[in-house]
Amino acid sequence: SHAQKGLPAFGIYGHEVQDRDQVTEIPEDVKNIADKAFYNCDALTAVYFADGFSNIGAEAFYDCDCLESVELPESVTYIGTAAFAGCDNLTEINFPESLREIGAAAFSGCKNLKAAILNEGLVTISERAFNYCESLTGVHIPSSVKTVAPQAFAHCYNIDRFTGESTTEDWRCILIDGEIKAFAPASDAR
Repeated sequence: SHAQKGLPAFGIYGHEVQDRDQVTEIPEDVKNIADKAFYNCDALTAVYFADGFSNIGAEAFYDCDCLESVELPESVTYIGTAAFAGCDNLTEINFPESLREIGAAAFSGCKNLKAAILNEGLVTISERAFNYCESLTGVHIPSSVKTVAPQAFAHCYNIDRFTGESTTEDWRCILIDGEIKAFAPASDAR
């Protein structure tokens, strides 16, 4: 790796990290995680990113079965397609104010993800972003969101409420198994 040779590393590519330890801190000079960088990395339990990091590529952490938590810095703007899909044990992730887009199927199949408290500043929640997140019970959608794609929360059988500053009419596209879910007033969010 470039970092080992004293050169700055601006990304982590391919399967460079398949045999990483349980907890991984992404070095300061890394600004992007390339597609499939940690793909199916079963030993990974937590990931921490340095400030200045901006993008997580497609399938970057796909099927990391032991991954439980992810700490994103305030500089992340994009989470790629299926970036964390199939991370069965992921229970929590922070969504920093810098995040603008959650890609298609980004958290699909994260069956133990319990809450999605999305950041103000988020603009797009792509199709199937939280598909099959069976443990989600509530979702807060901030007023900055302009697009909630079809099936963004499909097969999330335990969601009992959406909260946010927008009106129900603004979110007709939020369907869960064919049923429109209405917002509760933001003051009722718990």
